[in-house]
Amino acid sequence: MEYYFKYIFMFLFFFIILSLYAKLKLKQAIANFYPEINTKQELKKTSISDRKLTTNLTRNLRYLKIANRTFWGGLIFYVLFSIFSISYWNIKINERITEALKLKSSAAELRKNIESKSNDD
Repeated sequence: MEYYFKYIFMFLFFFIILSLYAKLKLKQAIANFYPEINTKQELKKTSISDRKLTTNLTRNLRYLKIANRTFWGGLIFYVLFSIFSISYWNIKINERITEALKLKSSAAELRKNIESKSNDD
């Protein structure tokens, strides 16, 4: 399980960077069409005669919405996964500490038994 954490973190980080890049590229594409149009409401208010330009712009706005949701979803999932992995590692560390304390106490008992047997002889 510990082995996969590194790869999951790398995938999530790549996913977030890729969605952020898509978001920025789509904003640039929309700004190239019409700098003043940023939302669908503003697109509906303007009168554009070229239907293909309108569909391209609405498609880019739709993709921007998807990229935005993907970015925030990936970021939220990354934070939640980080919290999960930190708690997982804390549990593992606590288990190892308790194992070490048990071994230490059993080693101390063995020493006492060996010393008591050597004193009896």
